[in-house]
Amino acid sequence: MSLDNFDDIKAMGDDQVLDFTQRWRVMMINKLTNNGQALPMEAKDVAALDGVLSSLDRQALGKKRIKVEEKGNKNAEEGMKLISAVLGKIGSNDVFAGVTGDKNIVRETIPASYEELDLVPGELDIGITDMKYEDFVKEDEKT
Repeated sequence: MSLDNFDDIKAMGDDQVLDFTQRWRVMMINKLTNNGQALPMEAKDVAALDGVLSSLDRQALGKKRIKVEEKGNKNAEEGMKLISAVLGKIGSNDVFAGVTGDKNIVRETIPASYEELDLVPGELDIGITDMKYEDFVKEDEKT
């Protein structure tokens, strides 16, 4: 395919466009290096070759990234199918439906009564206070 008919390029799918541009990049590399026989000597040709090689690398890395993402998506899909199968076997929204024994066990985490607390003056104050070291030591010795 040539670049003469832009409508042909517009009608291509994404993968076909990538393959098409990659072929043109390879043809440019062959032209600039005399089919791989020599490196260009003029600065503009060296810059052009560097640009073409860089874009070829970016395209190849992009394709690899897409493959990795597709594999990750496939793994996530398989994981979701597995979770769905497990939840389907449970058969209800109650995940403890198959559990035997007392489901209403409540552990007492808060004591029924509290012992009286001795609060240090300023303990519940909010903010920053200035206290000299000597005052701190005196307060500490009291406790």
